[in-house]
Amino acid sequence: MIKIGLFICALIIFTGCMSEKERMIKEGYPQNYAQGYEDGCSTGNSEAGMWTSFKKNVRLYDTNRDYHRGWNEGKDHCYKKQKSYQDVQMQQAIQNKLYEKKKK
Repeated sequence: MIKIGLFICALIIFTGCMSEKERMIKEGYPQNYAQGYEDGCSTGNSEAGMWTSFKKNVRLYDTNRDYHRGWNEGKDHCYKKQKSYQDVQMQQAIQNKLYEKKKK
């Protein structure tokens, strides 16, 4: 029983260290799609105001359908996800200020 528990813990730890690109490849996505998604995600996060960088392999973007599609989907998804997170943070900050104001 202890061995099974240790195996499950190790599996969780090692899976948690896997990058999004590695996870996508393991799930069967083409490697160029996964690379494009990772690069596009970095770009989308950057456009949403995070301290990440614009990443795009222009040659692959122009010549490889998988990379092109992955980059566009990663950029859109991560931009929307980051903006949504920022919206929630802003709403919480406003609610906290209103709550503090009511307490006075």
